[in-house]
Amino acid sequence: MGFGERIGGSVLRQKTKRLCLYLFLVYTGFASSVCAAEKGMIIADQFIGDYEQEQLIARGKVTVTYKDYVITGDEIYLDFKENLLTADDLVQITDPERTITGRNFVFYFEDEQGELENYYLVEEVETGEQIILKGKKAEFNGDELRCKDSSFTGCNRESPHYHLTADRMEYYPDDRVEFYKASYWEGKVKILTLPKIVFSIKEQENDFDESTFGYNNDDGFFLKMVYRYALNDRHQGKLLFDLIQAKGVGEGIKHFFPVGTDKNFALSFYHLDNLRTNHQDCQFLTDWKQETGPLSYTLGANLNDLGYPEYRFKGNLNCKDQKWPTTFRFEAGQQGKNPELYLYPCQLNMSWRPTSRNRLDYKTSIYYREDLSSSLVINKKYQHNLEYLQYWDLFSLKNFQILFKIKQEFNYSERYQTPYYHELPSLSLKTPDINLGFPGYYQGNLDYLRLIEVRGEQEKEGYRTELLIQRRPLGKKLWQAGGFALDLAHTHRLQYYQVDAGTFRREAISFGLTGTEKFTPRLTWTNTLSWVEAEGTAPTVEFPRLVTNSYLFSTGGHMTSRLGYNSKILTANLAGGYNLSRKDNPWYPVQFVTALNIDQNNSLRFNASYNPNIQQYTHLYLTAKGRYQSEKDNHLYLDLYYDFLQKKWLTLELEAKLKQDLTKNVRADINVRYSFFGDGLEKARLGLNYNWHCRDLFFGYDLNRKEYILQFSYKVFKEAGFGYGSGEQGFIWTGADTWGNQSEIW
Repeated sequence: MGFGERIGGSVLRQKTKRLCLYLFLVYTGFASSVCAAEKGMIIADQFIGDYEQEQLIARGKVTVTYKDYVITGDEIYLDFKENLLTADDLVQITDPERTITGRNFVFYFEDEQGELENYYLVEEVETGEQIILKGKKAEFNGDELRCKDSSFTGCNRESPHYHLTADRMEYYPDDRVEFYKASYWEGKVKILTLPKIVFSIKEQENDFDESTFGYNNDDGFFLKMVYRYALNDRHQGKLLFDLIQAKGVGEGIKHFFPVGTDKNFALSFYHLDNLRTNHQDCQFLTDWKQETGPLSYTLGANLNDLGYPEYRFKGNLNCKDQKWPTTFRFEAGQQGKNPELYLYPCQLNMSWRPTSRNRLDYKTSIYYREDLSSSLVINKKYQHNLEYLQYWDLFSLKNFQILFKIKQEFNYSERYQTPYYHELPSLSLKTPDINLGFPGYYQGNLDYLRLIEVRGEQEKEGYRTELLIQRRPLGKKLWQAGGFALDLAHTHRLQYYQVDAGTFRREAISFGLTGTEKFTPRLTWTNTLSWVEAEGTAPTVEFPRLVTNSYLFSTGGHMTSRLGYNSKILTANLAGGYNLSRKDNPWYPVQFVTALNIDQNNSLRFNASYNPNIQQYTHLYLTAKGRYQSEKDNHLYLDLYYDFLQKKWLTLELEAKLKQDLTKNVRADINVRYSFFGDGLEKARLGLNYNWHCRDLFFGYDLNRKEYILQFSYKVFKEAGFGYGSGEQGFIWTGADTWGNQSEIW
């Protein structure tokens, strides 16, 4: 027969302490079998085989392994004619996703179908919590489970604080649980009964945890209720009911249509009999989402009739390709009783990295508002940054470098108060360190800049070309002892300027000695004593922003000093100098630059420049970039540039969602978004979350809307949190237009 030895006769009994047996569930030794065989494995204390009936009984600590299933029990029957496994006593069925326990188990191997009585199932969901399903009878087909007289809870199995009971339940792993003729219980008290309730596991949004109660001065008290429905596996949706004290009753529907794998399409409609305006408010909305390979994108549009028309188009594209990482999001439309046309946000971040030796980065942001009734531009801002870097080799010389940049920034509202400068373009060509033999190593730099100054309606244009040839501190030194080294210093610098007032040229040649003391591998102090011969002029009056490094173009003796520290995450440099041949304004600018580079996405930089001659700072600013996300769903986005001299934010983009435990059962919740480029404080919500057994109670306050929010959610599902707390009607409701989505960081 093949069970380790041939079985003869009608019944053969064989007892062992522990016997490992390979089982052919479709076995060629039986007359009714087919040729193909699928192998499983049985471990048991005792086996009883019936050759004529093609049956096997396993007793005592039985474990059956078949594909991804592991079935354990005290006594299990196998029928090879029917490809059937049965067990009358308690059994446990485990697969990679879940474990289910029950009695009177029947399982057909070929179809992977079966049934079980007096069962209970325990499964861990994405939140880390467990869901518990139990009932009288369950039928399963593959991963799907259909049950009768069942109950559900995310609490204790024997004495739950809350649970649902249903005449019929359908369980779809990693997607949803559907209850028919369902009753909701708090302890032993029945609260309500509904024809159907759907709990979503996949989308993390459900019938109860989106509902919100709150109050604000404009709308008074409001209650927003969400009910999710599922017509079948493919057609699902949500019903929205609004009870707003100052506006009345609103109702809406959002339906998801089946359009294919990794695609989602939804249509929405909402109506409110607005008591305040005595108007029948209507909203129409559509959404499309798709993922294909590394590309995912969403498109949406909506039309509102609120007594005046409003419309909006929006999109979000994200490409995670290694060579073309790109993000693009936009929103444009018309809004308000006094109609305004707007475009914001409109942000594109695109990169091209074909190899490690070249890259292209482009970043742009646009903000636009216009009063349509008067055609008056309310505000117009834009930022454009393009940068291309390329390395190449020439014969035996490695790593020539060319850097091309375009930079534009403009604010229409401040155009008369603040001058704006556009680099169109800037170009830098740098050679590698070249060994010239006896003179040592030299490097060349050629820089070109076309600078445009915009002030009000006036524009001014200027050009600068600079050539720098300098000796590099490489190779053999003149003299060296311990950590000190003495070497030659030589630079040759030329500048050419072209402005409206004419053409300017200046040149400086310097020779000297450089001494370097290396205190540690990371800390060095460098001093240079040199003589400079300089001639020529620059447009310091005609176009001062275009002119650079004027203190280097002064004939006479010069002394410069630099103290530097360089590590993997921290760099700091302090530099200055003195012109030994000048009595007036002899000091170089004192420059201090420090940078903390934690990783590619998180950095902090401080830059200060001080002129001792006039005892004033000429530059004093702080820049920072932060990208952070923790396992507890805390995340932070920060991009800032603050000018201490002007006492002004030049850039400030901040979004933070932070959760911090204050006590064992109380957690603080912070949700803030600020955009200096956009509308300032766009979101500011603070809240407290109370751990109430297997549930959470949330109380929050919206600083912008001056609105109080109260929400109730179950730990087994991720709570809706701030994203759904707002008294605004229908799909204007904050977060309602992104049902089924998690909030995305900028």
